[in-house]
Amino acid sequence: MTFDTYLRRNYDAACATLHGFQLDQEMLQMLSQHGQNAALVKSWMQFYGLFQGLTGAERDSAAAAFIEFAAHDGDTTPLQDHRIEALFGTLLTTLHRAVARGWLSATSKLLWCLYPSDIVIYDEFVWRSLVVMQSLDFGLATLPRIGSAPEGTATLTTGTEWYISYQRMVRKIRDDHQAILVEIRASVTNPYPYDIRIIDNLLWRIGNPSQSV
Repeated sequence: MTFDTYLRRNYDAACATLHGFQLDQEMLQMLSQHGQNAALVKSWMQFYGLFQGLTGAERDSAAAAFIEFAAHDGDTTPLQDHRIEALFGTLLTTLHRAVARGWLSATSKLLWCLYPSDIVIYDEFVWRSLVVMQSLDFGLATLPRIGSAPEGTATLTTGTEWYISYQRMVRKIRDDHQAILVEIRASVTNPYPYDIRIIDNLLWRIGNPSQSV
């Protein structure tokens, strides 16, 4: 089965899943209005499993660090790779200063809340899919081979560079299938507005052994 076929077969299911993430919609709306709802940020981070092993005070510190970052992110420059790299590195460092632990996954997810059309969320199941697809897809094979994600405090020195390689691969898959995405979106009654998350969800399904093909 090609990814084209998989996309067509599972687009509706991906939309249904993503529309069901009510906290996503609340976060996007709050941040678009420059809100600073710490309780919502913490609920959203809890939903995505970003608080594992943290105390209540540490959760407060991490949420406050993100809110401060979001409040000062007023740059409207288009999201080219160099700006994504700067944003990712800054938020990763900001979160680590608040609580000294690995924040690679959280950084990508929180940054997506600010730039839902452009930022790629990191997930291990998606990474598994990319490792395989890079060996089978001529276009992806031209990109640098993607290794395992750095863990813990190692993300501070290598995490941003690794993430840029990761997100380039997911964006390329999105761009290579843009015509199909446009075609399908026009034919369904309730499409999900962010194609990058559609691709992310489909790659997650492929890499997750509990999901049916």
